[in-house]
Amino acid sequence: MEMTAKTAERTMIRGLYLIAGVTLLVLGVLAWRHSWFEIEDILHFRDWQQQSLWRALWTPIDVYRLPLHQLASGWFFSILGMHFGAAVLVMLGVLLADLVLLSAIFRRLGVNSFWRALVLFAVACNVYVLDLLTWWSAALHRLPYVFFCLLTCWAWLAYRQHGRRYHALFCILGVLCGLGFYAKAVLIPAFVVLLELVLLADGQPAQHPTGRLGAALVVLDLAYVVASLVWPIGNHSSVLIDGYTPAIVWSASQHYLLAWLPMTAHLDHSFGPQGQQIAALSLLALLTLVVIRRPRSGPFWIGFILALGANALLISISVQIRRFGVFALELDRYYFEAIPISAIFLGVALQRTLETGRLRRLPWVVLILGLAFAWSDVSVSWAEYQRTLFFRYYDGTARLMHKVMHQIAQLPPGSCLRNSAMPEIIVPHIYGMVQPWSLVLERFPLQLPMKNDPACYRISIDGDLQRPVPEQSQP
Repeated sequence: MEMTAKTAERTMIRGLYLIAGVTLLVLGVLAWRHSWFEIEDILHFRDWQQQSLWRALWTPIDVYRLPLHQLASGWFFSILGMHFGAAVLVMLGVLLADLVLLSAIFRRLGVNSFWRALVLFAVACNVYVLDLLTWWSAALHRLPYVFFCLLTCWAWLAYRQHGRRYHALFCILGVLCGLGFYAKAVLIPAFVVLLELVLLADGQPAQHPTGRLGAALVVLDLAYVVASLVWPIGNHSSVLIDGYTPAIVWSASQHYLLAWLPMTAHLDHSFGPQGQQIAALSLLALLTLVVIRRPRSGPFWIGFILALGANALLISISVQIRRFGVFALELDRYYFEAIPISAIFLGVALQRTLETGRLRRLPWVVLILGLAFAWSDVSVSWAEYQRTLFFRYYDGTARLMHKVMHQIAQLPPGSCLRNSAMPEIIVPHIYGMVQPWSLVLERFPLQLPMKNDPACYRISIDGDLQRPVPEQSQP
């Protein structure tokens, strides 16, 4: 007996969510097995442990003051210690919360369950998740920022429909909390304005006036920019940077335009900049034809492109470009946040562009394509992670720490550890600093005392526990 259309669609949706869940689990295991806390994470933990609460909250991260990032990192360190497996679970949990919020936005925009599932699946299985899961501090910037950006957009949609004050409060809190985690949250009001303009162009006027709330969000943004200019960190301004060129903006735009598909996200590595440029221009040409053929989808396709373009423009004038040059565009972590935010517009655009009647009746075809997409995501993510500059340090650190912790767990009661410097594999030479083992091991639940007693076990450079042999007295 043939499946009914509704049964087939439910089967497909559940299958896509299952594939996405397994994919995230695989990426989480890869991150746990092949990465660990980076030296920047360790120094944040040390600052939280050694400084007062107020000073720790306002200790700069790079050239930014991000108190909520420091608070969240400190709470994690205080409660769970230096357990990278727990950190991976926290990161995946916030990512799932991002997906739930994105689904809620789709419901308010009228995206049906079919396209909602497909776009959420593509967001969950994007090629930048693994890179993010391998670095706690980087993920703690971006995952909460995406959450509060999506929360602000959801609350804005609710406010323009119902006009309730608590929705307006959520909008304001979303911007403030986003800025507490990531300076890139200055884009949140821009995304809200873009969403409003797209809805107006689509013939969906607000049922409640939104001008005062929109002005409040813009004022918050301007206040943050002014504060960053009058209260700079060192000789750096955390907002305005000179020295960028249109070529960098175009190069960044190409990366963001091609970021959605595992097969094109790293096209420049296989075919060079020319291949990437041809692919980006071809995609723009294709979207232009789509807008001409399906004019009802036009405002949302334009919103999709502009959301990606806003991310490209911001990174093109960032501190990272001045510091690393175009090499900064090769760092995958800068592209993750553009995926779920641009997805707000992509869901509606796809629904208005493509007919899905046949696909809904062929769930196994969609699931097979989903498996292929997920497999390419994992394989491309893993290959790109191995190609990165820091893979040797992250992977080596993870292997060494798993080895050390396994041996420590086997020690007899009453044992102690002799404090010593961690091997260089944990502290990459580019940071030019060495930290003692006590900084790391004091926060594990094993509660082994760290002493300078020669009779205590010592961790060798290879991660082996060694008890020094007492010197024999001469006859």
